[in-house]
Amino acid sequence: MIFCVEDDSAIRELMTYTLQASGFETKGFVDGDKLWDALATEIPQLIMLDIMLPGEDGIEILKKFLENPGMVFTREQLLQSVWNSDYVGETRTVDVHIGTLRTKLGICGDYIKTIRGVGYRVEVRE
Repeated sequence: MIFCVEDDSAIRELMTYTLQASGFETKGFVDGDKLWDALATEIPQLIMLDIMLPGEDGIEILKKFLENPGMVFTREQLLQSVWNSDYVGETRTVDVHIGTLRTKLGICGDYIKTIRGVGYRVEVRE
């Protein structure tokens, strides 16, 4: 399930239509309040979040999927969380995905820190 949070109805409808046409299940929300209501009953695999939202903006909402800031996760824990099963293979797969994620996040990719010999954590910045 992918949640799309966008206050512009035309953009939100285009996002959900395109994702559904590509085979994804989606739900669209106009603001943070509607998102929080939905999160009480369902956890999506991805949230596409507009930054400029009425009321609580996207950055404020984001500060609230950010779970366990500062906590270090091993590669094995990340594999288990992402693939939801016992992964048979090389844990370096996580390194490749983290690298891709950092690239896509641009300057914000710097928030993901490598903890040598252990795994990764999201850095807490105020």
